[in-house]
Amino acid sequence: MVSGTLLAVFALICSPCLAAVHYWVDYDCYAMPMATEAIAEAILMAQRSYDRLSNAANDPDIQILFSRIYHTTINDRRAVEHVRRIMYGIANIKEVLSREESNTIIYCDNDARWQPVPGQATFPGGTQEWFDVNDPHFRFVGRPSCKDGSTSAVTYKAPNHHPLFSTGLAQVTICNIGVSRTRSTIAHHDYFDWSLGSLMYNPEWSSMNPYDTASVTVLHEFTHLPDFGILDVPPDPYWWHNIIRKPTGQALMNADNYAFFGLLAHLGDYGFKLSDREWKAGVITRSTYRPGGRPR
Repeated sequence: MVSGTLLAVFALICSPCLAAVHYWVDYDCYAMPMATEAIAEAILMAQRSYDRLSNAANDPDIQILFSRIYHTTINDRRAVEHVRRIMYGIANIKEVLSREESNTIIYCDNDARWQPVPGQATFPGGTQEWFDVNDPHFRFVGRPSCKDGSTSAVTYKAPNHHPLFSTGLAQVTICNIGVSRTRSTIAHHDYFDWSLGSLMYNPEWSSMNPYDTASVTVLHEFTHLPDFGILDVPPDPYWWHNIIRKPTGQALMNADNYAFFGLLAHLGDYGFKLSDREWKAGVITRSTYRPGGRPR
């Protein structure tokens, strides 16, 4: 396990320079409008995060939210700038019309493109080497993540030997679980009362948890792209009750911290915020402050 101190140094000093991310959406996704809607809202969540942090001095809700998720204040200029840079980069990724123009490819094939390498022996533990039939330079040892039946989405980064490694090439698969969620976006539930639900993990109440939205899943994956370098920091990198326990250094490097921040920054436009008193329980309340000025 990497210490929080080392993670902080990596996050705040060695942050990658943000280059342009150009994504291409595979044809399978267009048969699933939920996927393309989720991509658009994930980008919007990043934009709203950036906008609200840029105006944090006049936004009391975002000040409190930042302190809850990253365990530091908006006076911590390096931490704020780090989050702003990541969210700005995601907010400015651009869709292109061909695979050749892209350095990020988004699939909705449930990892069907991955096939075992012919003639390869199985490794200890039953694992084997797999390759992408669309791009044989993509190889890894293990098992395609969507095949486990519990993964919502996954990011595959180009291996070092890939001819396009230096471009930051990556693939994102939105798995069947991700594209079959009850909600694709918050926008589709414009008038839902989110104060009835909670951010806490509870499979029986997932319809009341805004985290269980496809756009939040996509935002999480976008932070993993090589240009941003955000990780799933062990132990326990997922879910509200885990991510709020991470010290600042780890929180700044953990993808779900960004996913929750983007979600709640966007929910503010609908008149909701994290509860001041019951925030550890993931309680959402109504807010009189409306940063985006949305009518309701």
